[in-house]
This record gives sequence, C-alpha cells and structure tokens, in this order.
Amino acid sequence: MPGRRVRGAFPTCRSATDPVTREAYSWDVISFGFWFGDETFPKPAFYSYTTPEPSGLADGPLQPPAARWIERSNSHLATLRYAEVRILPDPRVAVLDFYEGAYQAGARRAGLDIAHWVSPDGITDSRLIVEREVRSVHL
Repeated sequence: MPGRRVRGAFPTCRSATDPVTREAYSWDVISFGFWFGDETFPKPAFYSYTTPEPSGLADGPLQPPAARWIERSNSHLATLRYAEVRILPDPRVAVLDFYEGAYQAGARRAGLDIAHWVSPDGITDSRLIVEREVRSVHL
C-alpha cells in the first residue's frame, strides 16, 4: 500500500549514500503507507513523511485527532496507529483524511504546486486524463 508523490526537484544526497537510497530519493518525495511495526516502533500504523523535510512540517495539522507527528531519525513522521483507526466510525475516511493532511502539510511547506500534481481518480498520466474526459463528453 505504499505510495509517494514527487516534486520536480533533485535534492542533494551525501556522497556516502548507497545507490539504491540515492535513486529512491533522487526527487523530493512525499511518501505514505502502512507499517506493521518493529522493535523501534512496535505498533502497526499508517505513516507519511516528506523528504527532504521542509521547515515547519510538524506544525501541519493532522486528522483524525489521534494522528501524531513523531521525531524519528532527525526528521518527522506523521503516524496514525492502526488500533486507533479500528475504533473510529469510518476507518476508511479517517485514513484518507490522515494521508491528505500529511500530504498537504508536506506539499505546502515544500512549495509544491499542488494543483499541478492533482491526479483525478488516481490517474497520473495526463494523456489518459484527457482521453477519459473526451470519452465522457461523447457518452
């Protein structure tokens, strides 16, 4: 379930960065997904992070109220624990609101042109968007 959005900028990586990590973060990234937990963060949770982290990221509001910014590895991670989601009236909407809030916090503070990167119904290929719009006019 992981996903990511990129901005058309190339952040600088340290020379000691391994090739896989350097390629993965060769663009500015807003990433999100689900974490099953490990010894450092033992509870399953939904997450999002922005890299490179823009100034003031953790000041961005998150929804639902159970969502939190936590400091991890000298940056901030938006988290929403799975156990908290399960007890909400509409878990699906809660997770989507969480991802949207974390995305907006990262995108605005990073100076991303949000309108430019909108992907209606998840479609990111601009040619497919135009084709879909043309087909809908002829229906």
